[in-house]
Amino acid sequence: NVGAYPTNPPFEYKNESGTFEGFEVDIINEAAKRIGMTTDIADLGFQALFAATTSKRIDVAISSITITPERLKSQSFTQPYYDSDMGIAAKADSPIKAEADLKGKIVGVLSGSTGEAWVKAHQEADGFSDVKGYDTQQNLLLDLSSGRVDAAVSDIPGLEYSFTRMKDLAVKERIKTGEQYGLMMTKDHPLLGKLNDALTA
Repeated sequence: NVGAYPTNPPFEYKNESGTFEGFEVDIINEAAKRIGMTTDIADLGFQALFAATTSKRIDVAISSITITPERLKSQSFTQPYYDSDMGIAAKADSPIKAEADLKGKIVGVLSGSTGEAWVKAHQEADGFSDVKGYDTQQNLLLDLSSGRVDAAVSDIPGLEYSFTRMKDLAVKERIKTGEQYGLMMTKDHPLLGKLNDALTA
């Protein structure tokens, strides 16, 4: 059983017929095939993925999940398969150009994400007026587009993919965080070794 957060293109999203597609969907399907298993993908919110692996409701979570020391306390990850950085996004015509321009601004983040952790760690020093958490990246970007938040901090690949359609928004600055994504499971899951082998095969 696999859990995925469905509004995370190009990594995972639902097509018009309601079937999951995307880069990580292809990865987990291929890895499962290599170890002689099939996948059943459940639609879960980003934060719900962590509880679902811990409770063993799902075996594996996918959703461009960054491997962090904090997450490794309660979860296991496969070896990384994707490198990423954060980005500061704003309206394309906004005077916001970089982190220094966020003083006094409302910054939106995906709740439970590494973007949220970065913003909270920098809020006091950078002087953001408020941090708004969202359950979905889609709602975050809609509020950015409509001006309910001044900027958003999130993973660059997802932002850049979304902005091919949302032309009024743009990535203003890349934040070099050197993040890496892996498949996430509960601590010491028996599939961990097999999936690592499948990813390197």
